[in-house]
Amino acid sequence: SEELSKLLDEIREGGGSVLVARFRPEDLAESKFVGVVVCDDEPRGLLKEVISAFKSMKVKFAVDRKLRGGRPISSVVDRLCKRGASIILLITKVISFERGMALGAEVYENSIYARVLGVTFLELAEVHGKKYLISWSARRESLIDELAKALKAQVVQGVMLDARIRARDGLVIRKIYGVRPGDEIYVNDIPIAKALTSEVALVCRRKRLIDVIGGVLYKGAAKKLGRVVLEEALVRTEAPSKPS
Repeated sequence: SEELSKLLDEIREGGGSVLVARFRPEDLAESKFVGVVVCDDEPRGLLKEVISAFKSMKVKFAVDRKLRGGRPISSVVDRLCKRGASIILLITKVISFERGMALGAEVYENSIYARVLGVTFLELAEVHGKKYLISWSARRESLIDELAKALKAQVVQGVMLDARIRARDGLVIRKIYGVRPGDEIYVNDIPIAKALTSEVALVCRRKRLIDVIGGVLYKGAAKKLGRVVLEEALVRTEAPSKPS
């Protein structure tokens, strides 16, 4: 339109540059290739499922591992992006959904090429035998649904850590994701509470745990935990052990 042309001219005259791109939805089979990144504790069974699913769908893929020279996972992701991957699938096997979410958020945040190039970034996390497909880029929903169906995984939208934590009236509140009623909640590997609902949040004041919304705080747990920076703490949940 004429208004758009004027706006573009103003940007150019001001020394700026304009990149015009045409967006077309891309399905899984049309992608250049899927870069599969496997984390430290290699979930071999999960990787086999992914490879089998991609082969049945005739999807091109390349598998890379983090285990070479102790490099960060994000560098492996960036290497695949530079090779032309239009989709990244991070495979993790974790002890809690919260830990899987934290790991995926960290890798995505540090993967500069994935974010700048607009690569679809997905994480397949297995927690106690249940699979979750976490979307960190919120693109190509039909593609995500297609992959989730093939892997029999539940689709979840990734949430960055700063969006899970709120500071208000001197309190720091951290929401926990993927928790189920009855789960035990750990902070820095110390059991601190039992979840009563699936909506649970930890509450701190002056770096001291004072409450667990949606759960029961264990007696003496806050004292045992001591001072804690809730924004940096390792939080995980664990299903109660079954009686033998």
